Amino acid sequence: MDARKYIELRNETTIEIVSLGYTNVRLFHADALVDAQVGYSVTESGESLTGDKEGDWLPSWFVIGDEDLCGDPLFVDLANPDLPVVTAPHGEGDWHPVTIASSFNGFVAALEEVRVLSEGRENPMKLKNNPILSFQREQTLMAIAEANPNNSLEFWEKWLDANIHDG
Repeated sequence: MDARKYIELRNETTIEIVSLGYTNVRLFHADALVDAQVGYSVTESGESLTGDKEGDWLPSWFVIGDEDLCGDPLFVDLANPDLPVVTAPHGEGDWHPVTIASSFNGFVAALEEVRVLSEGRENPMKLKNNPILSFQREQTLMAIAEANPNNSLEFWEKWLDANIHDG
C-alpha cells in the first residue's frame, strides 16, 4: 500500500479543479498529498487515526482531493489496484464511504465530462445565465457511467441536479 502508483497517475492529468455552479471538486498536487492526510489517516503530530472497525478510517485510504460544498474528502483505496475513488461525509463521527468512480482513470474521465459541461457555468451567476438542460445532464451521466461501469452515479447526479434547468 503505497501511493506511488496514484502519484504517477495524478501527475499525468492536468485537471486541478472543476467548478460547476456552487461546487468545486479539487485534486491536490502531489506535493500537497502528505499534508492532505492530516485529520484523516494521521494527526498533525503523525499519530495514526486509522482502524479496522466499521466506521474507522482505513489504513489503505489516501486523500487525493475534496469537494467544497460540504467539505467532504475524496480518496482512493490503495488496497485496490484500480484505485477506486471514494468520498464520505465529513464530520459525522464514523466514516461511511461511497465509491464515486471505479478507478482513478474513470474519475478523471468523469471530471472531464463535468468540466466540459461546466464551461460558462463555473459559478452560480454564470450558471443562472446558462443553466444545464435535462438532455445535457443525461448525456453527461451516460458518459460518466460508461467510464465507471457498475458504479453508483449518486455523487454525480447530486452535483448536476443541484444545477439543472428544464426551461
